[in-house]
This record gives sequence, structure tokens and C-alpha cells, in this order.
Amino acid sequence: MPRRRRSVRDRSITVILLSGSISPIRRLSLSPKGAWALAILSMAMIISLFCMGITLVTFRNDMRNIRSIKEDNQAKTEQLMTLQEQLRSLEKEKENIEREQSEIKRLMGIRTARPSSSATPSRSGIMLDRKSDPGNLASVMGREIERMLSSFNTTKIELTELRDQVLANREYYLARPNSWPVIGQITSTYGIRKSPFSRRTEQHSGLDIAANSGTPVRAAASGTVVCAGFDRVYGRLIKVDHGNGYVTWYGHNQVILVQVGEKVEKGQVIARVGCSGRSSGPHLHFAIQGKNGFVDPESYLAKTER
Repeated sequence: MPRRRRSVRDRSITVILLSGSISPIRRLSLSPKGAWALAILSMAMIISLFCMGITLVTFRNDMRNIRSIKEDNQAKTEQLMTLQEQLRSLEKEKENIEREQSEIKRLMGIRTARPSSSATPSRSGIMLDRKSDPGNLASVMGREIERMLSSFNTTKIELTELRDQVLANREYYLARPNSWPVIGQITSTYGIRKSPFSRRTEQHSGLDIAANSGTPVRAAASGTVVCAGFDRVYGRLIKVDHGNGYVTWYGHNQVILVQVGEKVEKGQVIARVGCSGRSSGPHLHFAIQGKNGFVDPESYLAKTER
């Protein structure tokens, strides 16, 4: 009787396992389903190992990037600390220059405050382009700070030379009318103007500086009082001769505190602001008379910031 042929389902797959030359050969019989399951499991393991390898490589790259970022942040932190030190040095240099300026002004007898005006105060500082690359910002600031430090050092040398010059000619500077006589609002400048009384055009010989009645009026320079009395136009008027052809006028005072022939020092209080004479309100009329007539006082007075 002929042998019945086995179907595919009844067939099995034999896997031979070899572990060495001495160990016996092992055979593993698998059904078709088992073989498929083993194949799928093997593929899954291979895919898992591949994914693990990719993950490991990615992890190593991420660790290298993190270390690079940390090193970059450390470098930027050190750079910022250096900039902070430079800023502190810059501030110290600025303070030293301001002290030197104050000392020179003291030697020259210049008052550091001035009447207010319509001028807009200047602004200075480190100017940075907002479109600059943030990565270059620190280096740009560093270069600007170094430039300013160099500029400050040059200015300091110039101030030292100026201070020596002032010391050598101190009497001249003390007699130069460059100190503001009163603090207040400039209501009328030197030159052509309309008269507040007749409304006609006239030449104004000095500055009108509005201030409260009783405000101290100080000598713009050292000199000798040559006039201390009443004038029909300027009311209680004081004139101080400073030598070198300069005479300063102080008009419309409330009270005069000096007398003719008296020696006055630069910055000394010589009167009080008032509205005597032909005046529309309390103010000081301040004028500088030179060898060839009246000159613009603002070209002599110290241009210090408000």
C-alpha cells in the first residue's frame, strides 16, 4: 500500500546546534509556526539592538554638546567677570578725573553750578548697535571699555598739565570773570532784543538772570569794588574792577553788601537779588565790560552742566 504524503503542516524544521569539537551535536526540531516565531523574534532582537546602538550614539553626541555648552558658558562667565572688573576700573578713572576737574575749578575760583537754560543736556556712554550679534556683544563692550580707559588716561594727563598751569597763573585765573554770580533762569541774553518797557529794539549789555529776592549775588572774579550805589536804570548797582581791562556789573540788587575800595574774592557774596531800578521783577543784571566795551558774559562764564 503506498505511503501517505505528509502535508506542509506536518513537516518540521531541524536546527543543528554546534558548541565545540568535543560536545555532542544537538538537534532542535521546530514546527513551521515555531520557525516563524523564532525568525520574528530574531528580527525583533536585531531591530532592538540597532535602535539601542542609535540611541547610544545620540546620547554620546548629546553629552559632547552639553560639555561644549558648559565650556562655552564658563568662558562667557569669565569674560563677563573681566568686563565687570574693567567697568569698575572705568568708574574709578571717572571719579579721579571728576576730582581733578573739581580741584582745577576750585583753583580757578569757578562755581560748578550754572543757571538753567533751554539747552538740552548731552548724553554720553557706551553705545552698542542693537543689531550686533549677541555672541560678539561682550567683545564689542570690551573694546569700547578699553578705548574709553585709554581716553580717560589721556584726559587725566591733560588735566594734570592744566592744573600745573593754573597753579603757576592762579592770580590771573582768580581775576578772570568766569564764575556764575547767581543761580537762576536766564530770561534775557546778551545782544539785540526788544525792550520789555518800550518794546523797541535795543542792545542788551549783559544777562538777566531771574532768581528769588534775597538770593546771594557773588563776585564773578577777584577784584576791587569801584562802584556801589544807586543807578536810575540798574537800581542798586555794583561794579568790580578785576584788572586786565575787565569790570563786571551787578544790577537791580535788593541790598549791597560791599563798599567802594573794598577788595573782594571770587565767589564772595557782595549783594542780594532784588528788583530795584527799572525792573519788571526780581533778577540780576550781570554784564562784563572789556577794554573795547561790553562783551557776551556767556563766552567767559564756565560752561558746567546743570
